[in-house]
Amino acid sequence: MTVTLPPAQLEPAALNVRQSYVYAPQQGLLDRIGNFFAGNPNSQQEVYILAQQKIGTAAQHSPLLAEAQKNTQSMLNGMLHSLGFRQVTVTFAQQAGGR
Repeated sequence: MTVTLPPAQLEPAALNVRQSYVYAPQQGLLDRIGNFFAGNPNSQQEVYILAQQKIGTAAQHSPLLAEAQKNTQSMLNGMLHSLGFRQVTVTFAQQAGGR
């Protein structure tokens, strides 16, 4: 049996701002951050937006997609073998743009 799947893809990074906070281990930095945010209430939102962008970029440059495909392939192989299929091939279609 051959199973062809679309390639793994990343969803946009999303921060839960209700459960997020700015943390800095350096003493005094929190005071400076507080002073920075006090002058501009939108600055904290800008920090979270920048953090989302950085998380997204880091994910794109990480092995997440390869690991997702490897884990999916392993799971399908195990499941289909347990259902009685002797030969299982799992492939992933090429992403648009040749990635």
